[in-house]
Amino acid sequence: MLDVRTRKVAQILTKRYLRNYVIMLVTLLGLSLVANIFKTNGTFYETYAFLPIGGMTVIMGFFVLYTYPDFKYLIQNGVSRRTYWKGKVWAIVIAGALTRLLSYLLYFATQVPFQALSNRITYLHQLKTDISDSIFFELFGHASSLSGTHLGWTIAGMIIYGVVLTLEAWLWAMAIGALFSLLTRKAQVVVGIALVVGGNYLMFVILTWMTRHQEQMMINLLKYLDQSVLTSLPYSLLLDGVTAVIALLVSYWTFHHLYLRND
Repeated sequence: MLDVRTRKVAQILTKRYLRNYVIMLVTLLGLSLVANIFKTNGTFYETYAFLPIGGMTVIMGFFVLYTYPDFKYLIQNGVSRRTYWKGKVWAIVIAGALTRLLSYLLYFATQVPFQALSNRITYLHQLKTDISDSIFFELFGHASSLSGTHLGWTIAGMIIYGVVLTLEAWLWAMAIGALFSLLTRKAQVVVGIALVVGGNYLMFVILTWMTRHQEQMMINLLKYLDQSVLTSLPYSLLLDGVTAVIALLVSYWTFHHLYLRND
């Protein structure tokens, strides 16, 4: 059982994350509606059908980075570092799972039928097409996964895998946000700029290399996927679980070294 303070912290943060998700969803729908007004052809449901709703749960990780202001407020009101950490972990688990499940619900209940209507095919045909084109199916699927009762198990695996990846991403966002909170404001700006510049340069180098070696890279990748145990869903979930635990340990250590800054 959670103590009263931990439960209160988790409740406050969970409500914030869910509220931010709803705001992002409404904003995305609003922008799509406005964009559709200026389109010469097509309808709103065709625009909505292809919105990246699932990707919003990943973007939500940026809100989890927000650490120091909450720490400053809570520590000044008698909430310990450990309590803050536990409350935030619970908020991530609850809000992360709920937002990802809601994204899947919107996808299956609204986006798939709208896509089917736009493409003039049946719901089941559209669903199988979307799943067969997904990264999840490329990694873990096979032909029988989309026939008979295997389709239901494939969808269940896809949902479980999506929820696990979301929680893993949010936990790492929590760890990174806590690490940044150990730095002064000036150091955060310097490190942030360095990461952006260095990240863009690294991305440029990687994309240049990939362009030059695209064919050989695809051959090696397909060969690796055929032989790798990571193409087994249980092994992949185990690896994700290990990395999530590492993120928890990093954030636990960092939260216990947070301090009130003078900047």
